[in-house]
Amino acid sequence: MRTEEGLLVTNKRVVEARSFILNGKKIQAKIVNAETGEELPASQLIELLEHFKYSLLDENLCLIEHDAKKGVYERVLEDGSRQLIEVFNVQVLEDGKEQPVARFKRANVLDLDETKWVPSLCIEPFLIQSVYEIYSENLAVQRNLYEEAEKRLKADQIGITSWSWGGFDQCYAFVVPLVREGKFVWLVKFTNEEPEYQHLTDIPSKVKIPFKEAPTLERLPPVQLLVAVDRRRRK
Repeated sequence: MRTEEGLLVTNKRVVEARSFILNGKKIQAKIVNAETGEELPASQLIELLEHFKYSLLDENLCLIEHDAKKGVYERVLEDGSRQLIEVFNVQVLEDGKEQPVARFKRANVLDLDETKWVPSLCIEPFLIQSVYEIYSENLAVQRNLYEEAEKRLKADQIGITSWSWGGFDQCYAFVVPLVREGKFVWLVKFTNEEPEYQHLTDIPSKVKIPFKEAPTLERLPPVQLLVAVDRRRRK
């Protein structure tokens, strides 16, 4: 954007509220004009946020420093010394209580034994969030990949397993063979969501046909449970 005089107009990060902390206590700070020595009221100033960083503070406003390489946390005390402490993550439950939780380790292998191959219709209820390809430049590996793809396509099966990129999120990984224009590739489709339908309508029939409704999943169920459900459906 520009003004009518041609001046460039941009968005800047402006500090609306701020606090100063010294040795774990909030203090009041004065702003002084370096040229005149005059104290300036903060209400009349515009403070631009040029650079910032995140710091860990406990409830007493003490600085907590994390050494990622050593995996330790230290509290910085008033005299500058450091106190080794334990810090753990918690999950807040619906009743307000907290329980410790651990991070998922980053997965690096798609664990797919024979029990984790399910009918291809299993993927339909899920909202796919990202898709990756499995391929190889090695001719022998390509042959093995195609033989497995041919086997699963004939059986109308896809693989399903759990996956995590690390942190606190876990998702399903659907492993799907694809053949198109005389070529093939394996796809890995990641998801942890099912779509929520807002306009489901009653069936316009005098005698409603009974059918079994699919359960709503609030959390990711174990892969074994999902596989077992699909096998019961096939019977």
